[in-house]
Amino acid sequence: MHFISGGNKRKLSVAIALIGSPPLILLDEPTAGVDPVSRRKIWSILSQARNNTGAAVLLTTH
Repeated sequence: MHFISGGNKRKLSVAIALIGSPPLILLDEPTAGVDPVSRRKIWSILSQARNNTGAAVLLTTH
């Protein structure tokens, strides 16, 4: 992961967190450093995961 941008690292970490439809998703500032279009997509995906699987989503911000 040394050759990808910070925004792409964030997108990858969100994707990894969603693998296997976990009952609890913990994310630390999942959209920090991400472009506006990708930011909206990430929020949409997290909302869909919550609605479709009933997963709890815990986010941290500063």
